[in-house]
Amino acid sequence: MDDKNFKDANDTLYSFYCSKHRFKTISHFISAILIPVLLAVFTIILAFQQESIAKTNRDIDLQIASKQHQQNLDLAIDEQRNTLLVTYIDDISDLLLANNLSLNRQILNAIVYPKTLAVLRQLDSIRKGHLIQFLRNSRLIATENPTFLSLRYADFNSVRLGSLRESINMQYISFASSYLENASFISGSFSHSDFTFSRMHGTLLNSSFNYATFHEADLTEVDFSNSSVYKADFTAANLRNAKISSAKLNSVGSISNAALPNGTNGRNPNRFSNSGCQDIVHENNIEQTINISTTRTWATIVRRNRTLKYFFSGWFDIVNDLRVNFTEYDQHDIVLAEYSCTGNDFLLQNTNFQYCSSFYKARTEIQSTYHSDRYKYINGKRDIQDGTYVITLHISLGQYGTCRDVYFSIETA
Repeated sequence: MDDKNFKDANDTLYSFYCSKHRFKTISHFISAILIPVLLAVFTIILAFQQESIAKTNRDIDLQIASKQHQQNLDLAIDEQRNTLLVTYIDDISDLLLANNLSLNRQILNAIVYPKTLAVLRQLDSIRKGHLIQFLRNSRLIATENPTFLSLRYADFNSVRLGSLRESINMQYISFASSYLENASFISGSFSHSDFTFSRMHGTLLNSSFNYATFHEADLTEVDFSNSSVYKADFTAANLRNAKISSAKLNSVGSISNAALPNGTNGRNPNRFSNSGCQDIVHENNIEQTINISTTRTWATIVRRNRTLKYFFSGWFDIVNDLRVNFTEYDQHDIVLAEYSCTGNDFLLQNTNFQYCSSFYKARTEIQSTYHSDRYKYINGKRDIQDGTYVITLHISLGQYGTCRDVYFSIETA
């Protein structure tokens, strides 16, 4: 090998040695730096993971503790409510036993009533139902009794009465002036019960409210679709947005002055045989006999003899010649009242009705409010005499008078 080749070989070997030495030096440097860094990063990550696990465990422990605390609190409240109900039943039962199962009005008003209101405010929906059942079974709220416990202003919100599995009998109960928001009436008979002035917004399902009284009750949006209301009294009730069919409204006892779902004010059915004058006018006269015995009987049962009124209205052209005569009879056809009104009497709009000839004084309201073409609309209201079962009307239109849309209804107040 010549000198040149030998030198090249030595240079190559030297370069390789130097490169290998630099690589080892760099490797040792990187190892010395990287490993501690990786260990530090791993330590930090592990610490974060442990902290996260610890936080998760603490959150789980807090949730378990909170849930356990809420369960204990619920159990304590439930036990308190149960104690309240049991104590109430025991106290009222002792009162009943001490008074031969009959409490006078003074005891009911001074002791039972305030105690009942105070307990109801603290009970849940189910126990409110149990309390009502107790009062019903003990006949303290039975309206058949001459003296019964008033539940006015009682908090029956969210009460549950009845269920799909078991029907409930709550007939002849007074819920008058009570609060029944979100109440549930399911598979129960509430016939003849009194909901006068109550606020009743809730669920009615497969229940009977036949002959019930809803006088001036707030029934906004109540759904009567699956419940019966035969001969119920809806006088002046608020039925705005309520779900109740026309057929059911026609079956009730009264809708006088009720705010109906269609936005109109209620008026009871026309007692004239035909509202078209051309079909009932004979020789310019209208003769009608109205038997109100069924209404009188219904009012005695449901309304406890509250006032009955008649409401007469119609469109007449020659009002000056108009005369309307009314006669009221009792069950034995004895005349109780007679009165006669002219068209001018109606036009006077005198609320005391003193201008109409009458053998008996009675409060009557008459007015003329609308004009259409040649016809004038007149109407009159009058309290019906106690004991009246039949009313006869004789309407004289005059020689050339005509009319349309005459209406005579028996209204409640």
